[in-house]
Amino acid sequence: YPDSDVSGGGGASSGWISENDSRFPLAKAKISLDDVRPHFEAWVERAYARLLEIMEQELNFELQKFLRRTGNG
Repeated sequence: YPDSDVSGGGGASSGWISENDSRFPLAKAKISLDDVRPHFEAWVERAYARLLEIMEQELNFELQKFLRRTGNG
């Protein structure tokens, strides 16, 4: 993360575990919700668009099944 305090490391003794030696360590990374919001909202938009696409495909599939069943009766 860009504004993180966690070091990049270098060697066996550096890294997340050595920087956080308590039994239940907490990450030192600072993440601002305002910084992340545009990325999250873009992801939500893409996920929503994909969901609509899949639901449209499913609806078409079920409609075709229904029409085949009623057309052959």
